[in-house]
Amino acid sequence: HTSEHPLPANVHLVSAATADTATLDLMRLGHAEEMVVITDDDLSNLDTAWAAKELAPKLPVAVHVSDLALLRPVTRMIQESKRADHPLVFNTHRIAALQLYERLLHPHFENTGYRDVFVLGGFGRFAQTILELLRAMATEELEHVVIVDELASSRVRQFEADVPLAELKHSTVDGVLEDPETWTEVDAIVGSMEAAPVYLLASVDESVNFRTAMLLRKRAEESRIFARCFRRTRFAETLAAQRSFELFAFEEVFQEALQDHFRNLRVI
Repeated sequence: HTSEHPLPANVHLVSAATADTATLDLMRLGHAEEMVVITDDDLSNLDTAWAAKELAPKLPVAVHVSDLALLRPVTRMIQESKRADHPLVFNTHRIAALQLYERLLHPHFENTGYRDVFVLGGFGRFAQTILELLRAMATEELEHVVIVDELASSRVRQFEADVPLAELKHSTVDGVLEDPETWTEVDAIVGSMEAAPVYLLASVDESVNFRTAMLLRKRAEESRIFARCFRRTRFAETLAAQRSFELFAFEEVFQEALQDHFRNLRVI
């Protein structure tokens, strides 16, 4: 904020270590309706959320954890606990993945009439969350999953150490998304299959997703291609329409999904 763009009168900033008892006391948690903890430090977020619950057990508290390797055991710990007053742990990538599956992927899988082939381009946190969701909800709908990334093989091995993929037939291709040779390798895997592949380009670099989508459209005329972006701009919409691929915009998903997500805090 600046002098030209001051904060609203009912918004207050405090510069302090979030997990400190003195800081939490300053927040007057006993008078709060809900609390959301979302910094870049996952462990600090968890420390703050649990400390806040000790000071105000009835206060609905949501805490963000971005690291999936940490999120999974924390979620299991909460599920195994008999207590109902724990913080609500959430991850924005999980919210986005669920929205993508429910709005776009699941309807497509149901309408094809055969088991689908799914190609996942990029294997960062969002893509890993998608794969985890498919493993849990779509194994019967999928014939094969192909993961494409510069470090696909090693990243999938690390992923499988925590999330076994035995029930989900899959392959990995180590390669750069924008390199045509990468997709020649993918074609060698999926070319003999009945289904036209569904492509999700999930790189954190949306320009890579757009360029790869245009490359794939020339090679796979009948396939659906989804490209991850942050914001649905006029340029992105025009490009997607002209090159016949579909956008999945994080910003609009978060605005809707987080409102529903935090509304549930009041009933926890």
